Amino acid sequence: MGILDELKNFGSLVYTVGDGCPPNADGLNALSRANAERAAQVANLHPDSILFIAGGNGGQTSRRGYKIEGYLTEAERMASYIKREFHGHIPIITDCDPGFLNRFEEVQPPILPSTNTIENSRNAAHLISANDNFRSCDIVAERMHLPRVIGTFRREMQRICHDRHLQLHSHPVDAAFEMDNDQWHLQSRLQFQLWNALSCMHHLLMGAVPRAEFVKEMVTGNRYRNLEDRR
Repeated sequence: MGILDELKNFGSLVYTVGDGCPPNADGLNALSRANAERAAQVANLHPDSILFIAGGNGGQTSRRGYKIEGYLTEAERMASYIKREFHGHIPIITDCDPGFLNRFEEVQPPILPSTNTIENSRNAAHLISANDNFRSCDIVAERMHLPRVIGTFRREMQRICHDRHLQLHSHPVDAAFEMDNDQWHLQSRLQFQLWNALSCMHHLLMGAVPRAEFVKEMVTGNRYRNLEDRR
């Protein structure tokens, strides 16, 4: 029996995302590793949690590198790292797992391993839609990235789960940006700041976030970042 067949046994979702990886067949960069470690720590504290990792880029400068034989995606590398470091004690599913993709194969537009923040959130929301027992969601992401992760998640929850209420907990992560990264905008803090600003504007214009509350977050910086951070 696969983990998705036991999904209703879990009352809490821990959701994190890939933030790039080295351009080779395995290994993690500091950003994705920090997300993985923090998410695993949160999941380890709450026995009814399942950890969901979204991240379909991997190991190449081209998008959807998982199609290249021998290369693992961000999410697959993060899951492997957690299983090794936490001795396989944490239930994990990624949006690259065949079981996940098969579970939602009738969804339109088709679900694929995610390659950006909006797709990350869409896949997380579909997983939540499959389990009415989820009461809370812990969202783990790099500190600058966190507001977009939460904003897009809230928008996809409105769209897919009809604004179903979950208690949200935010977990900002601080980690180093490294040149050895397959995505250019994650190679330095300055490059990511520029990318993040442009992405925020894109999300607002395209309606990928709840506009009013996201603007408030951009102005005040205290709506999403200060969601209860349970230890």
